[in-house]
Amino acid sequence: MKKLISIVCCVMMIMAITLTGFADGAVNNRVYAEQISGVAGDEISVPVKISGNKGFMGFGLTVSYDGSVLTPVSVAPAKTLPGIFNDSIETADAGSFKVIFTSTENFTSDGELFTLVFNAADDAVGQTFVRLSYDQDDTFNEEFHDMLFDCEPITVLFPAEEPSVIRPSAVIQKWAAGLRYPFNKVMSFLVKPIVLVLSLFGR
Repeated sequence: MKKLISIVCCVMMIMAITLTGFADGAVNNRVYAEQISGVAGDEISVPVKISGNKGFMGFGLTVSYDGSVLTPVSVAPAKTLPGIFNDSIETADAGSFKVIFTSTENFTSDGELFTLVFNAADDAVGQTFVRLSYDQDDTFNEEFHDMLFDCEPITVLFPAEEPSVIRPSAVIQKWAAGLRYPFNKVMSFLVKPIVLVLSLFGR
């Protein structure tokens, strides 16, 4: 009985050590970006960051997006990121592209990794997402052990434009200016006090 208990205890200790080692290697590095607000037809920048960084010497990420809303322009690595940085924007099909980084140093800092730049469609409105996923074969530390990246979806918002406000004072001025000469001169002079009063009340 004592021998059986000893064997069970040994097995449990080995399992505990193994699980601890696995847990240490499986600590996720959070890769994310703050919510971005853009304007339809304009260029938007998305700074991608890392926190809880346990150290990496290389990573491979796939960037996925809605090609009807966003068109990728470039990817710029952070100045603090030492190594070789590349992307597949020019060769990838619409909807996704890859970002690859390799170095001879183990990068352990938190902060910005790179900035994604997109062109927004002229009719972009509402909400869309930029999604990141990592390639395990290309994501490793200085000991060439696999590193896990906890990639969060990035929200990009395009607020709807508010309808322009038509002010009565502007309507009156336009009407007066549109009359034939000399009525336009006379009416423009007569409506000036009305326009002044309306302007004081923001109308």
